[in-house]
Amino acid sequence: MIGAGIFASCGPATAAAGSGVPVALAVAAVVAYRNATSSARLAVRYPESGGSYVYARQRLGVALPAEVVLPGLAVVAVGIIGYVVRRQFPSPPP
Repeated sequence: MIGAGIFASCGPATAAAGSGVPVALAVAAVVAYRNATSSARLAVRYPESGGSYVYARQRLGVALPAEVVLPGLAVVAVGIIGYVVRRQFPSPPP
């Protein structure tokens, strides 16, 4: 899956990282591919709506959705907090 962010972020990433960007993009592509194939395998094995929660409930015996949902909410909270901090305390221009 490729979002629009990859096209918007290549210029600033190249300016910041220089020649390391192709290596970073290759590593990110491998990680994305592995994630996509594992999600596809889970979808074939457990063909019902729910994604990771269904796998956790059926294979790992996780009864509480909090054990699956809370880590995702933590990631969203970190993103929101990062946005608010950057808006309140912008970095000085170079």
